[in-house]
Amino acid sequence: MIRAKSGSVPSARPVTDIAGNADSIASFEPTKGARSVRDDIIVLCHGGPIAMPADAAYVLARCKDCNSFYSASSMERLPTEVAIRAQVEDFAKI
Repeated sequence: MIRAKSGSVPSARPVTDIAGNADSIASFEPTKGARSVRDDIIVLCHGGPIAMPADAAYVLARCKDCNSFYSASSMERLPTEVAIRAQVEDFAKI
């Protein structure tokens, strides 16, 4: 379970389990082949248990072949869910 400020975001696998897997995928032979032909090939990590900024930082610090993180719901949906939940909880206290 990845902890958010106001609640939690469930994940099938903890972020600590995927860093090595992400690095092995990033260093996969087709990636190496592409990088041997072009030096502007980038490898991104994305999704799954990478839901919070700390998760992305954790994975990127351990995946030497990953260049960056591609965000989707972790930038728009998850923060909105946290904010809405906090707002509803505040109103429920009235």
